[in-house]
Amino acid sequence: MKQIRVLALVLVEDGGQAKNRLTVPFTVVHDEAELARIVEKTKPQVVITDLSSPRYLESWLDEWAVQNNVPLAVIEDYWGTVHRSPVVANLVVTIDEAAERLVRERCPGSQVVIAGFAGILPVTPRASLVQAFIKLRQETGAKVIVYTDSGPDAEGALPMLVESILQTQLPIIFVPKFHPKDKMLAHPEGGTWGEWCERQIKPLRDAGLVCDFAEPTDEVVELADATFSGYSTLLMRAAKAGKVAVTLWDASVQKSLKKETGLDET
Repeated sequence: MKQIRVLALVLVEDGGQAKNRLTVPFTVVHDEAELARIVEKTKPQVVITDLSSPRYLESWLDEWAVQNNVPLAVIEDYWGTVHRSPVVANLVVTIDEAAERLVRERCPGSQVVIAGFAGILPVTPRASLVQAFIKLRQETGAKVIVYTDSGPDAEGALPMLVESILQTQLPIIFVPKFHPKDKMLAHPEGGTWGEWCERQIKPLRDAGLVCDFAEPTDEVVELADATFSGYSTLLMRAAKAGKVAVTLWDASVQKSLKKETGLDET
């Protein structure tokens, strides 16, 4: 059998989270000019991009591949995110049969491969975090819930959740895991959405009902009793782990879902 040698160049944007998580060699790219120099030098034979949010250099690379007749593959990590690509890819890697139907509607000429839900690959919470959760439950007798949104998604949902917790007799500990990208967005009233979210949960902090964990959100969700979000991969992780997954649905969440995926609901 003939062996084929494949060389892969992994590129990550300077402003993204990938550079803090990847365990394989990669090159950090700062802007379109630098990316253009890299593709001109390396002359890739295949381009693979993901469908993250927000998309900056990925979209530039999508368009470059199409304009230069280089085969393009894009990878979905949530239903409908092929909607984010400015072009029709040669190949779309998606998560399940439902997502495949959406891809074929959006990109009728693309080949489609189902590869599962990459966003909920198995994780094992570290022992120190497991012990911290055991201690928290022993000391409080509370159910531990995680909230994972920030940005405009949280505008109606977070105050509603805070008020619900304050009116609930069952002991509850709230774990804020505000979305790392969205919380840095500017809020219309000044400051950031992360700062706005902190102001919303102040009544819970004042009541001693908040516990902060620095560990990765995936691990925290695996250990918590419930996860709350408008829509997210983390809700799927909670469900996969056999925990309660709660969608906080309102007009802001629906608008955000529409923008990110082209869908009215999931």
